[in-house]
Amino acid sequence: MSYENKNFGEFFKERRITLGKTLRQFCADNKLDPGNISKLERGLWPPPQSREILEKYANLLKIKKGSDDWYTFFDLA
Repeated sequence: MSYENKNFGEFFKERRITLGKTLRQFCADNKLDPGNISKLERGLWPPPQSREILEKYANLLKIKKGSDDWYTFFDLA
């Protein structure tokens, strides 16, 4: 997959969909607020700047540490 023209929210959403999760399922499974994640995915909110939160999201999205997607996720943030 090419992420050259993606923003953080689009990348986040594609990873969530790859897991086969709707927004509500993903948020319910991970105790996240669907409204907040929706705003993040739609680019209405900026990516979190906290490395701790980014790592948490990366893990919830099953992004393997050290993988190309891991670095893309952090670069887009």
